[in-house]
Amino acid sequence: MHRLTRRDPNLGRGPWCSVCNKEKYGDNHWFEVQHLADALVIRPLDAGAEALAPGHNPVCGEACILTTVSQWMSEQARMPAMHKGAVVAAGCPSR
Repeated sequence: MHRLTRRDPNLGRGPWCSVCNKEKYGDNHWFEVQHLADALVIRPLDAGAEALAPGHNPVCGEACILTTVSQWMSEQARMPAMHKGAVVAAGCPSR
């Protein structure tokens, strides 16, 4: 399991945003981002979460979600063969 808190307990309570490195103090506006082969899954972060599964990252809010989505879209654009396969698999006609 991926710990949400820093390894040094003197540094704070955590969790920490995987994009901007901001520490979470309240329960609002935090999300869990999971990177899959051809998808990006974004869910609200459980308020009581102390650990996330491997491949899941805590993200602190809208700006960091937009950064994450932008980075993911750029990565997908660099891999056109993989993206094309995902489109065909989804039942959409290829161009």
